[in-house]
Amino acid sequence: MDVEHRMRLDGTYDVWEKDKIKANKKSYIDDMERMVVEWKKLTEETPQFHNQIAPDGYTIDSEDWKQTEENREFLNNLADNTLEYLKNMKEKL
Repeated sequence: MDVEHRMRLDGTYDVWEKDKIKANKKSYIDDMERMVVEWKKLTEETPQFHNQIAPDGYTIDSEDWKQTEENREFLNNLADNTLEYLKNMKEKL
């Protein structure tokens, strides 16, 4: 017999379903927080791009893109605001 079917017969399915949905939401928010933290680390570095310039598969051209301090500050503020928003969402669950 199916576990969910037995839970429906026992009357415990609705509570289990709500808990499962809440746990999934919390997990999604945790994943989003981890992604924002990782993205914030990347914005603090100087991005480097590699372009293959010859068909031999080995010859590449490296290019560094410098960020202005204003841009870096904007991105850090954006990441901090997003983390605060996600924290508030998690608290409201």
